[in-house]
Amino acid sequence: MKCYDLEEALRRAEGNIKHGGMYLTEGERDLIRSKATGEIDQEEFIKRVLEYHTGNNDESKKSNITYGEIEEEIITPRS
Repeated sequence: MKCYDLEEALRRAEGNIKHGGMYLTEGERDLIRSKATGEIDQEEFIKRVLEYHTGNNDESKKSNITYGEIEEEIITPRS
């Protein structure tokens, strides 16, 4: 995916989730970029997302997502 296509896709996705009161942090954007550009594979992406949201960093402290919620969302697809 070309960089400008990726950035446009991120802007559109962010616009959609804002309607639900959600937002992407810069760290989340970086993870998405890494996955979209092939820098990391799906397994590494999931691992890093879980670490990011359960880790001890300023960005993860802003999140109210718990490990259980993330794990359930990844393992159990929504119907």
